[in-house]
Amino acid sequence: MGLQADDHDSLLINQDIGPSPNLGWVGTVWILGSAVGFLLVGRLSDIFGRKWMVIGTTFLSIIGNIVGATANSIETLIAANACNGVAAAGQLSFGIVLGELVPNKQRGPIVTLVFMSSMPFAVFGPIIARKFIDSTAAGWRWSYYLGIIFGTITIVLYQFLYHPPTYSQLHVQGKTKWQAFKELDFIGIFLFIAGCVLFLIGLSWGGQVYPWTGPHVLATIIIGILTLVAFGLYGKISSPISRTSAKLTIFQSNMAARLFHSCPLASSKTLASSPSSSQHASAPWYTTA
Repeated sequence: MGLQADDHDSLLINQDIGPSPNLGWVGTVWILGSAVGFLLVGRLSDIFGRKWMVIGTTFLSIIGNIVGATANSIETLIAANACNGVAAAGQLSFGIVLGELVPNKQRGPIVTLVFMSSMPFAVFGPIIARKFIDSTAAGWRWSYYLGIIFGTITIVLYQFLYHPPTYSQLHVQGKTKWQAFKELDFIGIFLFIAGCVLFLIGLSWGGQVYPWTGPHVLATIIIGILTLVAFGLYGKISSPISRTSAKLTIFQSNMAARLFHSCPLASSKTLASSPSSSQHASAPWYTTA
């Protein structure tokens, strides 16, 4: 579940537990965390078991929501949303879970039904978030309280109703878990994470902490782009052995989409944090359950 607050709500949160020049990172770090999480969760779930991966990421979201619900500073809220972003990668991989729970002929309708269940939050998220702020004593913290409640229910349901095949059942006389883990493409993982972090830091700094033409902004953006280019080239020329994440042939669409989605988000957060632009920019923030 995700709740989205508009720029005015975000500014109210900043007034409540801020002010902080890092307000823009409350939403940006969620996108970054989910992009990194999506890079890892698929293969790690193959190795260590999908049940424990979805339960683990849901537990991480509960931790993030507890931190967010008790946050007394914007920096603490950023840490909470970093946990929620990584957790969202496992939670939003429900298509894999559904594929193991329902027959093939029913997967399409079931996946559609699950997506439709999120429409009220996608459409009315800002309205719901504002109602929490205006109508409850806890205000915006209720977004995180709901994450704790739904996360706890989800873990219970996964524990008793989700029983996917084990690693040994899927890899009869195959590689051990340790052998599969050693084949993770750690170089590709590092290049992707480093490139995303540097690029988004540059976007968040631009026009707020430093001028857009300043060396700090230009250096981080350019180095971030070059690192992501290196990530792509590495994926093309590295060994054809099955790897986890550096292969753009598998991950390029998902990763590129998440990175490009984060660009306007980071820019809008910068604008929302600026007094001269606070009435025009959108500054979303997210919780996950």
